Amino acid sequence: MSAASADRPNILLILTDQHRLDAMGCYPHSQGRVQTPNLDRLAETGTLFETAYTVCPLCTPARASVMTGHFPHRHGMTCNSDNVPGNIASALHELTDRPGLLSRTLGRAGYACGYTGKWHIGTEGGQLFDGTTVASLPRDFGFVGHNCPGHGSGGWRFADYKAYLQANGLSYTRRREPGTHYGAAIFDGPDEAHISHYLASYTVDMIDRLAGGDGPWFLWHNFWGPHSPAVAPERWVRHYQAMDWQPWASFADCRPDDLAWQTRRASDEPDWQSWARTIPYYYAFASFIDEQIGRILDHLEARGLAENTLVLFSADHGEYLGAHGGLRDKGRGHYEEIARIPMIVRTPASLVPDASLRQGRRLGQLASNVDLYATVADAAGADVAEVHPHGLSLLEPIRNPAAAWRDDVFMECFGTGHLPQTAFTGRCERYKYGFTFGGRDELYDLAEDPHELCNRIDDPALADVRREMIQRTARWMETTDYHPHGVRDFRLARIGC
Repeated sequence: MSAASADRPNILLILTDQHRLDAMGCYPHSQGRVQTPNLDRLAETGTLFETAYTVCPLCTPARASVMTGHFPHRHGMTCNSDNVPGNIASALHELTDRPGLLSRTLGRAGYACGYTGKWHIGTEGGQLFDGTTVASLPRDFGFVGHNCPGHGSGGWRFADYKAYLQANGLSYTRRREPGTHYGAAIFDGPDEAHISHYLASYTVDMIDRLAGGDGPWFLWHNFWGPHSPAVAPERWVRHYQAMDWQPWASFADCRPDDLAWQTRRASDEPDWQSWARTIPYYYAFASFIDEQIGRILDHLEARGLAENTLVLFSADHGEYLGAHGGLRDKGRGHYEEIARIPMIVRTPASLVPDASLRQGRRLGQLASNVDLYATVADAAGADVAEVHPHGLSLLEPIRNPAAAWRDDVFMECFGTGHLPQTAFTGRCERYKYGFTFGGRDELYDLAEDPHELCNRIDDPALADVRREMIQRTARWMETTDYHPHGVRDFRLARIGC
């Protein structure tokens, strides 16, 4: 244990990419089909938030929210940095340095900051879109560690990874299966040659490096998976291929007035057989990533660091994987498959002395990945007065089950795949409201309709719920500094006031 971390915890944030809830055994959505024993162990020794949402179902906006503590409409990175949507004039394509960034805030608090894996909120020298020429990579913001620009192509082309393969005499091939989506392939090679294994090894080494310092550390580890390409060892692919994958409950859902459905790709036409062939690769990738998370957690324990390290696990957003008539990827739509995310927090005794409060608990409080900034800052004892983060510290409901907490949570999206959009999603209790500019509003009773098959926006029985959800959305826009004219226009268009 580093000399100065006895009173303040080390912090490990593990973020996966495009991770469905049913790709984790500790969430009931998996129905016992998916094996993730290490994440299950983390949940058993920590706190699992049952209802967490992303701020945006896109990589760049969500990741920038972790760094800034703000919703995308505030920090400005409203689309993926390698896309050119219609809101190009206002969208930022590079993270800009400022005192309130998470790494800068932690640096002032005496934390050494390390980074592993996917970045996707900046490049080596700016992009033509906005004329930026200043590098926007982790090391430019106070991190030590990886510096992979842009999306990173799943990590397979990352120069550091390729150098690792060469230095260790490692190689691999990928065997594609015809008739699948997402670059589904069997990984032929030793586990040590897989990008996810490499990332975990790098983080293990980074832990040792940071722990050798004089103060506490923060390490942000980022997997590229289970985002496509879904490339996994054969043992895991065969495991899931042996299962009978029946169509999702929403697979027959086909609504021409749904903008998410309208923008599906030609290859997304309803064809369950192609999805049934693809699905095993996605879950195989998730299970292999779980093995790598286990290696990291085991190393913390072997080094005697686990007892004073706050571990947070989450994802940037979810994944359609053929839901709602064959939708793929993420971005458009308000559906749970892309909106819901995993959220697990394992707190050390230095933060929560009562073991009964910090271990094996499942909380129903509405959480968000915008809360990660506030949670990390809270654990570090960092001053965030000038940041005014939009999120809340997840440590509060863990420490005090009776603590006041939000009763609604929101997601937004402004465009993906070079197509513009303005959309907001709000969840409160059993109801979810979705607004998409140019499309029909949506309202779901998730208690009666968990698969979101019946849009009840025009149901007279839910007229009061509709109005309340619209009012809540407008209040959220106001409290998170959305453009005042946008709030006004939203109210006028939805409820005439």
